[in-house]
Amino acid sequence: MEVKSWVKTAARARSQAPLLKYGTTDNGLRKVATELGVKWSAQTMRRAMFALAATERLESEAAIPAAELQRFPLAAVEYADRLYRRDPEKGKEEISKLIEGKITVAALKRLEAKGHAPDREAGKSLKTRFRRSAKPAIEAAISKKLSDHVMLNERTSEIKKGLRKNIEDPLAIADFVSTDQNPEISIPPYGPFTRVRLAVMMVGPYNDKSTYRTRSFDWVAKARALLEVYWRVILVLPPDCPAEPFIYWRAMFRLSDHSLLLLKLLPGGKSEFLDDHFSGRRRKG
Repeated sequence: MEVKSWVKTAARARSQAPLLKYGTTDNGLRKVATELGVKWSAQTMRRAMFALAATERLESEAAIPAAELQRFPLAAVEYADRLYRRDPEKGKEEISKLIEGKITVAALKRLEAKGHAPDREAGKSLKTRFRRSAKPAIEAAISKKLSDHVMLNERTSEIKKGLRKNIEDPLAIADFVSTDQNPEISIPPYGPFTRVRLAVMMVGPYNDKSTYRTRSFDWVAKARALLEVYWRVILVLPPDCPAEPFIYWRAMFRLSDHSLLLLKLLPGGKSEFLDDHFSGRRRKG
């Protein structure tokens, strides 16, 4: 695979991927590859798109110039991304050395191979960094579209610290909640209660990007359950998260884009809500 071609191909493929119908993605990606003049499998196309997103994420999170990293082969970007996810400080140092020509791609590969799969604490750290970095974009998007404001859900952190006993509380699931959520009130198993305006859940992030697709049903089902206690639920999709399975399951649950909103984060601190005006319509009969 030529170094120069994979970035251009991935960028063009990514622009066309959202137009592919759910369930036909593999055939669609192979067709896109053929149209672009490359003999790539659907898996290779996905790898290239994920690698492109990784360079943009590394630029956003670690100030590593995406254009500089994109000069290297696709595999080198994958090594760099995995190394950074496992150890951000060490990863940034070694990636910088690669860009400066102080180490080779082969050396980066050996460094990445010496590591171990991210453990639970690494996963928590990844979630924390993602939530912190995405917070401004989430707040701005919600303020603009809904004229509402959200705050970090203190119940979630209290449960993690062992300060709250009622861990089955549905109000403790979301990452962010609207300001009308009273920290002293819990939802009872039976009887009436007052719905809260808004809950925000951040999908992932996952080191293995295929997990977004396999877990999409779980996330949408969880959001559907939370709509019993919130008027609106927002699922925040990271930049490298495919949108189509989430759009598909929202439609399958017959949820409107007014009740379950999908907020896709984009490179450069931007974001967009994924509207679907047909979603939520129930078939007659």
